[in-house]
Amino acid sequence: RARIFGSSEPLAEDIDSAAQAVASRSGVCVEDPQRLLRKQWDETAATALLGAATAWTENGRNDGPIWRIGRASQAWTGLWALTTRFVVGSGGDAVERARMRTRESVRAAANCAAVLADSPLVGECLRIAWDSWMQQGMLLTDVPVAAPADLNQDADGGGPVVRQENLCALLKLGIKIAGVLDDAKALSHADSSALLVLARRLLLFADVPMAAHSSAGTAGHSATPTGLQGLVLDSVALVERAEPALALHELALLAAAPYAIERHTCASELGAANKHSSALHAVVDCALEAFSSQLARADYLQSSFAPNGRGSPPSLPSLSALGVAAVDRLGMALCSDAGDAPLLQLLLAGAWQDAVAAMGLHMVRSLTAAGSSGGEGGAARGSEWFVRAVPPGMLRLRDDLDRCAEEKAAAMSGALAKSWAVVGAALAEALGMAGDGDFVVPLAGSSGSQQICMLDAV
Repeated sequence: RARIFGSSEPLAEDIDSAAQAVASRSGVCVEDPQRLLRKQWDETAATALLGAATAWTENGRNDGPIWRIGRASQAWTGLWALTTRFVVGSGGDAVERARMRTRESVRAAANCAAVLADSPLVGECLRIAWDSWMQQGMLLTDVPVAAPADLNQDADGGGPVVRQENLCALLKLGIKIAGVLDDAKALSHADSSALLVLARRLLLFADVPMAAHSSAGTAGHSATPTGLQGLVLDSVALVERAEPALALHELALLAAAPYAIERHTCASELGAANKHSSALHAVVDCALEAFSSQLARADYLQSSFAPNGRGSPPSLPSLSALGVAAVDRLGMALCSDAGDAPLLQLLLAGAWQDAVAAMGLHMVRSLTAAGSSGGEGGAARGSEWFVRAVPPGMLRLRDDLDRCAEEKAAAMSGALAKSWAVVGAALAEALGMAGDGDFVVPLAGSSGSQQICMLDAV
């Protein structure tokens, strides 16, 4: 009766307490009929959906039979809408949608979307695919701060429904579709910004357990970026083709993310030096703001799990390996600039200042202080890129100011002054000095080799 009418109440009425006790001792499991029906339907619908997607791959060329049948764009839209429903669940708010998700539905949606993305993406279909992917990611990560702590847990005790591999598959799919858009010269500034925002939301999606870290690092730390972190960097590299300033700003945020997480986790300032180098730590404030919703959700999960004895959720990753990799990308981007105009655009957009501040942070404050592995190597790379990229760039910008048109001179002069403030703060700390108003005080812990490198940069 319960399975026919979709309710478990009649079944529960037929089982008295004694029968339930016997079932418990014997190991018999009575599964919620609604959930059982949904899992069975997910498997059936997934098979049909995957078959339809495969038909598009095999017959969806420009002159293929699908287009001769008619109403192909409606069919394409319907398929993407179904994959979205499988990923995010059906219902109103985030909690209701999550309750309707199963591991089978999420896996089926990922497989189907990957097949659809291999179909010819032209014209209207290309934009439909992009908009559907964006809707999937935004709805999946749109979790209220105070949502139940077990929102992503399977009701049958099988662990999380959405896992790291699902996030990787989703982001990889978005990068692929965005690449096709970019090749077609159809990737707008709004599209690029949305891709970076969604990649950031997936990076610290607190409801999904973090991937296992490399054995080279300590708990919560890794010597190399995880697969998801590498895909985040790939998304920035894609945006860099058409939006270098936007990509450089995002790399600066990722480079500063380890310091932002440490500040948030420790709920304290980043040492005494922070009071003297606000020009450097402004980029940390930007990173804190960029990850604010994910950090707030992580705090709520920590407070929800701790008191009731169910254990604690995985702690936030340090992102130290990602930060070091982002510094490398920053240095390569700045050193590969062959013309004056791109560097001037980066300066006026504020991306140059952000990049210098991020490299300066890694140079003067080793991530080893936060307990992460490979921090000294990160500090060395920060110093190397700072010396290689910043002094030549500042000299070129100073010369550009003399040749700059009058209408741009005021804006460029102000941006250049801010850049000199960031460079000065980084050099002062690297040389063992920190400015506080009109006073300069020595700082301990600056190595002789680092001072020599910085004097060479001056």
